[in-house]
Amino acid sequence: MADVARVDSDAINNAYTQLNRELELAIPPPLPQDFLPRIASTIGAGNYIEQRARELLLCPAVGRLSNGRPPSGVAAAALYHVQQAETDGKRASQKAIAEAGFTSALTIRTIWRKLQELEKEGKLCDNADTTLT
Repeated sequence: MADVARVDSDAINNAYTQLNRELELAIPPPLPQDFLPRIASTIGAGNYIEQRARELLLCPAVGRLSNGRPPSGVAAAALYHVQQAETDGKRASQKAIAEAGFTSALTIRTIWRKLQELEKEGKLCDNADTTLT
């Protein structure tokens, strides 16, 4: 907007903050699902991988897991988890996914291990046969 309006981006941010304050608008926290399309696109993940990662992120157990963790890291870890389960196709490295999600490989590894634990306990939603719309 700043380029089109020929206004400094700081002035736009200040006006946005002021409007929210005066109108008492609640700004919801970002969800992992919000970051998923951009990360998937950046690493070149296919539609199935992205869809399956979205299903994981909507699973109640993963919702509880994401509390207090960076949402971009949870989205990136879900993508990594799904692609590791695939037997064919290319796989992006933890480092590549971390860069796409603006997080660290350590964050992805930590959350991925928690996802593996949930999977072993049978707490991950199993909607892998869902058809894409």
